[in-house]
Amino acid sequence: MKFELIKPIESKTEIDRIYQTVFKVVKGHLQPDKITIIKQKDWVFVPVESAGHFTTEEMESLASVVSKRQYKEIIAVLFEKLKIFPSVLKFSVNIDEIFEFDFQCGSLWFVLYSGKPDWIFLCSPEDFFIVGADRQFIEEFLNSTVEKLFNDFIEFIDSRPKDEEQFNRYLRSIYNLLLYQYPKLKNGEELVIP
Repeated sequence: MKFELIKPIESKTEIDRIYQTVFKVVKGHLQPDKITIIKQKDWVFVPVESAGHFTTEEMESLASVVSKRQYKEIIAVLFEKLKIFPSVLKFSVNIDEIFEFDFQCGSLWFVLYSGKPDWIFLCSPEDFFIVGADRQFIEEFLNSTVEKLFNDFIEFIDSRPKDEEQFNRYLRSIYNLLLYQYPKLKNGEELVIP
């Protein structure tokens, strides 16, 4: 895979440091069917409908919100096993580089983050993504309240084809886990997303 703007991380030491950082919040790389979210103080996680890629509005909003928090770069950690693909990428907080990431990687399981991490964006090849952060970050990024985002997601599930019932149950389980189970956890406790 060749990138024009995005920088693959090749240093084993830096890759290990990045894994240690992201695993403070989410684990499960190489097993995307068993993602584990670790409870963070004052964080919420919300599922959001997506077509496998960012909209232009989401790219602009992500760049704006991340920049406002003084971050200059986004780290992307691959959460599936692909031998021909770099496991960690780094790119600047601008529309061109977010677009390149979305175009090249939008159909793969990736976790995006900045900071220690201070927010998490779990990209999925399915029809959804999951965002975790403090309420203000999520509401500013997605231009909606957390409550409305959950309502929109359940409406999305209810509007899906009935002949995809197994996938719809999977989406509903994610909704239920993030809305009802995650808030009950104590800081540091884990929640497995099937």
